[in-house]
Amino acid sequence: MPPTASATTKPATTKPAGTSTPTAVDDGCPVSASTLLAAFTKVKNEYAATTGFTDLRCHGGFATALQKLKTEGEAEPATFLFRYTRATKTWAVVTAGSSDICDGVEMPAETRRKFPICDSGS
Repeated sequence: MPPTASATTKPATTKPAGTSTPTAVDDGCPVSASTLLAAFTKVKNEYAATTGFTDLRCHGGFATALQKLKTEGEAEPATFLFRYTRATKTWAVVTAGSSDICDGVEMPAETRRKFPICDSGS
């Protein structure tokens, strides 16, 4: 009698040549406060001296962060909007303010809703 395969034997699985397992999209998230501070210091700006960022939110290649001022009371801290560039793996400041900072910024609606300062409820 010929040998038979055990009922618990599973066939070997192989991937066809040239295929790869899909990976997560690189959207820069999560991002650290130090990374955003480095992006902030790369641009000449008119904002008050900044020592860091807090209250970070990151989604879909965008991040918001609240400015930590060097001298308290010097100015009102602003919330900054950053955009991630996948090709260069870098973050850049898009805009800043205390409200409506996403107005005029091309951003998917789903991403916009992740940031309270961007989602005006409309």
